[in-house]
Amino acid sequence: MLRVLSHNFVQMKTWSFMAMAFIMHFCLSGQSNILLDSNLSYLQTVTNDSLRVKTLLQIAKIYSNTDPDSALFFLNKCESLSKSLAYKKNYNEALLLKANILTETNQFEKSEIVLNELLKIISNDAAQKKYERYVYNEYISYGRKTGNYKLALDYAFKLVKIAQTEKDERLECSTLGNIAGIFFDMNDLQKSLYYDKQTLALIVKNKDWKNYSLVNFNIGSVLGEMGEHDSALYYYNIADSVALELNDKQMQAEINSNIAFEYFDAGDDANAKIFFDKAIKLYDELQIKDDSYAMLNCNLGQLYMRQNDLAKAEQYLLRADELGNTSGFLSDKVEYKKQLALLYSKLKIWDKAFIYNQQLMQLKDSLAKDENLRISHDLENKYNVAQKEKQILILNKDKQLQQKEIQRQRVLQYATLIIAAIFLLFGSLFLFQRIRIAKEKRKSDSLLLNILPKQTAEELKASGKTEAKYYESCSILFTDFENFTTASELLTPQQLVSEIDMCYSAFDKILLKYNIEKIKTIGDSYMCVAGLPAPNKNHAADILNAALEIRNFMSDLYEERKRKNEMCFKIRIGINTGPLVAGVVGSSKFAYDVWGDAVNIASRMESSSETGKVNISGSTYELVKDSFTCTYRGKIAVKNKGEIDMYFAEKLP
Repeated sequence: MLRVLSHNFVQMKTWSFMAMAFIMHFCLSGQSNILLDSNLSYLQTVTNDSLRVKTLLQIAKIYSNTDPDSALFFLNKCESLSKSLAYKKNYNEALLLKANILTETNQFEKSEIVLNELLKIISNDAAQKKYERYVYNEYISYGRKTGNYKLALDYAFKLVKIAQTEKDERLECSTLGNIAGIFFDMNDLQKSLYYDKQTLALIVKNKDWKNYSLVNFNIGSVLGEMGEHDSALYYYNIADSVALELNDKQMQAEINSNIAFEYFDAGDDANAKIFFDKAIKLYDELQIKDDSYAMLNCNLGQLYMRQNDLAKAEQYLLRADELGNTSGFLSDKVEYKKQLALLYSKLKIWDKAFIYNQQLMQLKDSLAKDENLRISHDLENKYNVAQKEKQILILNKDKQLQQKEIQRQRVLQYATLIIAAIFLLFGSLFLFQRIRIAKEKRKSDSLLLNILPKQTAEELKASGKTEAKYYESCSILFTDFENFTTASELLTPQQLVSEIDMCYSAFDKILLKYNIEKIKTIGDSYMCVAGLPAPNKNHAADILNAALEIRNFMSDLYEERKRKNEMCFKIRIGINTGPLVAGVVGSSKFAYDVWGDAVNIASRMESSSETGKVNISGSTYELVKDSFTCTYRGKIAVKNKGEIDMYFAEKLP
């Protein structure tokens, strides 16, 4: 089951104040089409330059909510004319709206150029300082959309400082809500909760009851993610009572859906059903048939299936599947197919169970994979934890030995004053110990390099800590074994771990050949990155060459095992290129990891790939298209990312 996750704060969350206020006005007035026609007609007749600039900006604002391409067309004209006439106010407003639209439509390189131009304007002209808050807010949106959370946080905290200096509590409130959302995106739930509660305090102080409901809902979402069901329900109930008073039915629907989830997760089916029914009823009243509504039907179907009311379970699961056929989210579709396959298995309608199971396998869902691989993942996780604990113990032992050595040196110095014979004896012991310590140190250094990149390990040894680093461009690779669960059921746990180890050891050797950094393994998923810790302009080609070698290794192994009538895995691979943040997490059990939107998209490239194929994104394709044969697959829908260009890559013939 899936919880509705929010953290979409009002006002300065993703839109600038000016654009949001304007768009909300039109949504409420319902007259945007009339006003658009009026402005377009007026533009054809007006000759006054000042009025033309204002009309162009007005038209762009109207289009911004429904037709971004048309909005950008009129903004470019407005920008050019206002710049030639030195109309700074209109020029700045045009750039702000342009940056916003480019960010929202994922045109990040263009958005960055516009934002840098705005930053230059407010830095060089004191009279334009009043636009500072709007520029910072657009940088926050840009940072969140691109996964550059450090950038987003830098500008968010600058904006809080401006708000506190100017005693603008509305701005402070919206920005604190933004900060909570950024930490939520980063999965830093404790900090997200802290800033949500700061936001709540300001909302209560200013009696902003509309946003009071939203922030309580956000707090409930965080607590639910943390597994604190009772606390989550407390905040959801507050949000629901306020939404009810404000007659905000869409908010009520989302709240009731999450309340139902908490009860379901706690095993309270009776209350879960009550709130699922409420949410369904509200969505039906609003005539909303979106992805959230489809997943709500799926959740309710699962509830009935757990209660063994299989007729009703079938009704809701089929509705979810029907709605999901129009959805672009692969993970949602997989959930519907999976539940229907389970339902028809319970009903012993084997033909339908087989059909839905086949559809499930074709969708190659990573979410289903995570659930199906729970047992093998636990085994490997325990193994990895044990290995890392062993490595840390060795590192600690090395430190203790070094401290003891210092003490021994002092004893030897005192001993030389007593007798030369004792000095020689202890000198020999000292030499022996130095050799043993050096050997132990080399061993611990080698173990540390198995956990961290060399540069990061050196930094950790030198200062005891490392700083996270931002990389402008890296290439990320994910692999996955198809039908892993079915195949693994034929093996003992020991055989399963041995088989995975054999495959991963081969992958490790291939990575060394291309100087690629292995990040981690999760169950049967293998992840690595090219282009860090030392930047490398050929990272996309390197990782694609490695991917093809991994694919070929697994293909050869499969054919060999097939001839011997032995079990072997099939593989699929996905690659994406983009910016990311890398660093060490944890204070006692070190783990080198990477974060960012580019990482999430790389995972989606893998889940959207096919058996024996290397699936690359459009950003990777642009870097390798002249060196590899790439077959365009079209724009394929990816959850939370929209449609993404995808290609199957091969070596040039």
